[in-house]
Amino acid sequence: MKILHIISTLRKEDGGLPESVKNLSNELNNHKIYSDIASTHYKDKKIKTSKPDKTRIYSFKRFIFDNIQFSLEFKKFIDLKLLQYDLIHIHGLYRFPTSYAAYKARKLNIPYIISTHGSLDPYLYKQSKKNLFLKRLWEILIDFPIIKKANGIHCTSDIEKKKIKKFNLNKKIFTIPIFISNIFFEKKREKENKFRKIYGFGDNDFIILFLGRINFKKGLDLLIPAFDKINKKFKQTKLLMVGPNPDGYLERIVNPLIKKLKLNKQVFYIKPQYDKNLIACYKNSDLFVLPSYTENFGLTIFEAMSQKIPVVVSNQVDLAPVIKKNNLARVCDCNVESLVEKIIEVLKNKKNNQIIKKKAYKFVKSNYSSSSVVKQIIKLYKLVLHN
Repeated sequence: MKILHIISTLRKEDGGLPESVKNLSNELNNHKIYSDIASTHYKDKKIKTSKPDKTRIYSFKRFIFDNIQFSLEFKKFIDLKLLQYDLIHIHGLYRFPTSYAAYKARKLNIPYIISTHGSLDPYLYKQSKKNLFLKRLWEILIDFPIIKKANGIHCTSDIEKKKIKKFNLNKKIFTIPIFISNIFFEKKREKENKFRKIYGFGDNDFIILFLGRINFKKGLDLLIPAFDKINKKFKQTKLLMVGPNPDGYLERIVNPLIKKLKLNKQVFYIKPQYDKNLIACYKNSDLFVLPSYTENFGLTIFEAMSQKIPVVVSNQVDLAPVIKKNNLARVCDCNVESLVEKIIEVLKNKKNNQIIKKKAYKFVKSNYSSSSVVKQIIKLYKLVLHN
């Protein structure tokens, strides 16, 4: 079985999806499923791969129409090489690489599945008013016909599945979660950790961590005022924000809010961290918070759980019902008051935190580790090819 994954960009700055696709492809190769990735990059920013990668990555330059990530070299590759693969796995919508690969697969009668990764979420529709007409046109002419003819639509949660069902485009919808990287479960001898010292945190500071893209949908406009209320009652609290800032949301919205509330000495921002440094962010934090207005899966939630720290998430995260049902974390409403209430619960209930942390760790290891998820993905591939 030969699989080609299509993703429009593999930049780490674009969030967790590029890493998830690379992890999936590597794990498939570990299971003796031949797996490659085709993507694009802007001008000279070629994609770097780490040494353990078993995946062959084809990344092609794009020079014009960067908003749709057009690449003539990518088109030529697809035209020449697509027939070498048994199945095409497309990640995302609304970009030239994903749309063209699906179109070409359809023309050549090669089976393809689409992982939408939240791109059809109604909340995101409301946020794209400037480009709404162009988005609708792209859907009608390109992506909706592609979705209709797909051999399978892959969702990461039952809520995402319900959202896609409303479009009434394709009945072959499958729910399979994303898995977190194996590095989060590696057991190594702990060396002296200088994380707190490097970033100026004291041993007694209670670090509240936000980790993810600095973006309008992540609820930072709720988290900053909520932290202001928390910090007035619990002086030892500090807020650490970690993640890429591709849209300038930090400068436009977050920093002015921090300045207005006079939190400059209590709120810290550091650039994205990866591998061991990423794990250090989780391990040195006392609470992870993700108050998103919408979240397709929320990989960072389960990364935090794998490092055994308490978690607070909003009820707009698609996995919130699963989290609540299994008592894996505190779930708040998408407003400042509810967020404050749940954070205070964590600050005041250390015994309960211990019970929840252990339960969450076991749940993540059982349900969102590579060994569990990759088997489900392979089963889906075989089902599609068989049919």
